[in-house]
This record gives sequence, C-alpha cells and structure tokens, in this order.
Amino acid sequence: MMVNLFRAAAGVALVALSAPALAAIPSVTFVENSNSVSGTIFADFEDGAQNVQVVAKPGTTVVGDVRTLTGNTAGVGIGPTASAGNFLTVAGNSSYTVQAPSAAYLVSFLVGTLDTYNVVTLITNLGTYTLTGREIFGLAPVPGEPANLPAPNSGAVTYTFAAGEVLQSISFSSAQTAFEIDSIAFATPEPGTWAMLILGFGLAGFGIRRRKRRSTLAFA
Repeated sequence: MMVNLFRAAAGVALVALSAPALAAIPSVTFVENSNSVSGTIFADFEDGAQNVQVVAKPGTTVVGDVRTLTGNTAGVGIGPTASAGNFLTVAGNSSYTVQAPSAAYLVSFLVGTLDTYNVVTLITNLGTYTLTGREIFGLAPVPGEPANLPAPNSGAVTYTFAAGEVLQSISFSSAQTAFEIDSIAFATPEPGTWAMLILGFGLAGFGIRRRKRRSTLAFA
C-alpha cells in the first residue's frame, strides 16, 4: 500500500515537472438535450430576473452585455432546451469568466443554441485552450458551415483534465448575440485522495533525505 502511494505521488510530481508549455486537449463529453452536469454547481443563475444585467461577484469577471433570462427572448438569447429556470446569455463582444476552485480537474455546464462565434476559453496550469463552435462539443469544425449550427445544439458539456493538469478559469464569450449557458459546475479531488497524495509526497521526501544521509556516511 505504502509503495503504491509513493509511486502515485512520484508520478504526479513527474508529470507536473515535465509538462509542456501547452497541454493536450482535455477529454470532452457532450450529452445532447441533457440537463445533468457533473461536479458541484458554482452558478445556476437563479438569483436574477428576466433580462437583468449580471454584476460580477467574487470569483467572476463580467465584460459587456451579460444577462440572466428566465425564458427565450428574441434577439437576446434562446436557452438550453433542457435547462429549467434562469440561464445566462452572453451578447456580442461580451464575456463571462469564472475562476475555478483550487485543484479543479473537471468543469461541466449546460449550453444551448451553439453558434460558430461562441467561444470557450480554458486556462490551466499547463496552457490555454480556445474552443469555438463545434469544438466546444469536442467536434471538428466544418468549413463553410452557417453561423447558426444545426443540431446538436443543446445539452451538457464536460471537460475532464488528466493527472497533473489543474483548471484555473473558464471563460464564455461571443462575437455576436449570443452564447447561452447554465449550471456551471466544478469537481475537485476528494479529501481522501488529497490525504494519500500528501502522504505520498512525504514518503518521497523522506526517501530522498535518507538516500542523501547514506551517501554522506559512505564518504565520511
């Protein structure tokens, strides 16, 4: 058991130290017409009324025209089909950014009426991902496709990062009206997992110190 913990901690440390400047694309899961997100919900936008401008709160940054809607509004936003209650709409040349909790390895949210001018930006400890249009769902873009994409255009999206990569923030932006999202959620390691990693790093440090002491004695 102790040997396995030592190996796990050493492996995480090796990944963190040898990681490239830009990370590989995270795992993307999209479930069409779903209203179920993974992790703990950070914001569900239920504290605003119809067509109300969003004000930045701790852990968020709001730029431009970002509103909460309680229903579809022509020329403003069409919510995720599976979303209940309020949702967020990001208008043209606007953005909504959320700082991820410490050690977040997963982010999940609902999205509706996806367009080619919708952008998700993920910043991690290893690099930055900029996903537009179909890339938000983990799909390759189609040359010449219309601005308003055909189905699938509503559902739940989840990005999961590999060991050694930690999400720092996620930003939703749009060059035109609009980008609609709901129920932003994050996942972090369980306390038990952290305890094992800390113990593993402690064992690794003890082993290094012990080897240094033996080396010193050998040459004394």
